[in-house]
Amino acid sequence: MLRLHLALAARGAAAVVARPKTHQLAGFQAYPRLFSDDLLSKFDTSHHVPPRHHTEMDGIVVSDKMQKTINVAVTRYRVVPKYNKRQRYTRKFMAHDEDEECRMGDRVRIKMSRPISKKKRFSFVRILERGQSL
Repeated sequence: MLRLHLALAARGAAAVVARPKTHQLAGFQAYPRLFSDDLLSKFDTSHHVPPRHHTEMDGIVVSDKMQKTINVAVTRYRVVPKYNKRQRYTRKFMAHDEDEECRMGDRVRIKMSRPISKKKRFSFVRILERGQSL
């Protein structure tokens, strides 16, 4: 874009002012009032941590056939705005079970953690209720 403006100016076109777009500037330069020191000093943000939703979830173990891994089915609800009704949906998450203490049918609590493998992003916290043993 800048080259085009300079080329037009070299050909004798009307004076073209080449100025970068807002998205091309760094964040502090694009919004100087937003990041000024006096504005930031009014708000103490050192204690504020943004909330992470669904960091811990309860579900039922549907598979324990892998080593140190369980597959947990978590049932949740969402509201469909058009009908204003709740819709139930189930999603399966792989969770890390270090001691391999979970069995199929157990109600367990899992929590979000760092990526452990390609599909494993949760770790096992505790067993809430034992399932029926076959």
